[in-house]
Amino acid sequence: MKFPSIILKTPESTSEINHQIEFLEKNKINTIFLHEGKGLNVFYYATLLREKLEQELEFGLCVHSRDKNLYSQISDFKTAEEMNFKYIFIHEPDYSLVKPVNSSSSLDLIKKLSMDLKTKMKIIVQNSFFHENDLKLLEKQFHAGAEFVMTKNQSDLSEEYNNKLLKYRNIKDSEELISLESLEEVFDCMDVRF
Repeated sequence: MKFPSIILKTPESTSEINHQIEFLEKNKINTIFLHEGKGLNVFYYATLLREKLEQELEFGLCVHSRDKNLYSQISDFKTAEEMNFKYIFIHEPDYSLVKPVNSSSSLDLIKKLSMDLKTKMKIIVQNSFFHENDLKLLEKQFHAGAEFVMTKNQSDLSEEYNNKLLKYRNIKDSEELISLESLEEVFDCMDVRF
């Protein structure tokens, strides 16, 4: 993955694209994870960004495990791969904001992507490492095909949290850990919610 990276909610209209392009170029962003939320379709927006940006970017698709039905998710995964997206970030949503429409778990999606669809995209999962069960889930996710884990900004982590990361590294020492910054604080001007 090329850093710096950002998770970017797609805007509600194309009138906001120039502001976002200015921001991306100013901050030398190299990888963008697009999340559509209530905004424009991520694939349409990726096409617009590719046309207007001077630099070439890597793209990732940010998905929730339960906000679309399975057929829509599969369609998104296939489209992302056809459009040369490099990553899928499976984000566990805050269900006070998103009403679940299916019963798929992140583990189900990983299995669908890696085993059924045989995706070439790198699968990234979210994990907080707050409980022993988080580590157990992470082991299952990596066994099913996830390749990276995202956690909050490591500079903010407590000693206890860092110890859990070290424990995880001992479990899966061949896997790489990726930490994307907490974007709510850094990029709140762009309505990024994490």
